[in-house]
Amino acid sequence: MIQIRTTSKAGLFLLELSIVIVCFSLAAALSVQLFAKARQTAVESTDLTMAAAILQSAAECAKEARNLTELAVLVDGKATEEAVIVFYDGEWQPTPAVSQRKLVIWQEKDHLLQISHLKITKGGRAVFELETKWAWREASL
Repeated sequence: MIQIRTTSKAGLFLLELSIVIVCFSLAAALSVQLFAKARQTAVESTDLTMAAAILQSAAECAKEARNLTELAVLVDGKATEEAVIVFYDGEWQPTPAVSQRKLVIWQEKDHLLQISHLKITKGGRAVFELETKWAWREASL
């Protein structure tokens, strides 16, 4: 008796389907990593932009304030003996509660210059730092 061999196309189809599923799985995994990295970059960019805007405003306030207490009122912060501290919430709004985002301003005199150091940190890591100098006023500090 003669045997007729028929090839099944189902095995080939399942192999092709498996390869396509693996390819799409790899593409999906790479896409998720790229989206996570893009999200992190966007958050860091927003933090840097907001920190720069806040420091610019705080530097202007530091220039006009006569002492740290007056500066604390202008920037919605708390004055200590050495510095002014302002905490910010997740939306970069001043908050009385201790949070990860913090602005610290301290000042010093150097002959004819008044120097203000401004630093914003997030989780203990510096986001933006600024140092300003201007002619010293008699009533300052």
